Amino acid sequence: MPNTIGIVILIASTRFRPYNYTNQRKTQTRSMYLAKKPDYSKPNWLRISLAFGTSIFLWVMLFQQHQYDLAEYERRQESSIAKAHEMYLQTTEYKCD
Repeated sequence: MPNTIGIVILIASTRFRPYNYTNQRKTQTRSMYLAKKPDYSKPNWLRISLAFGTSIFLWVMLFQQHQYDLAEYERRQESSIAKAHEMYLQTTEYKCD
């Protein structure tokens, strides 16, 4: 029964919309008279440098984050080993008494 209510609401909402709104295109189109073919003999150096610069920046940030994560992992590993060793020493002290 809930499915039929949803369908009725959907049909009612589409009926009250203007005709132009329901048939709008989702993609943009270019006129063939205004569209230009790219000129590969003259590269757009600004766009190229921005693309490569962004890529290099992201790789550097990824490498830095990886190095930070490795250092944090090693620090926590050493801390957990030290705690485990301390707990082991405490348990052996009680057994020796």
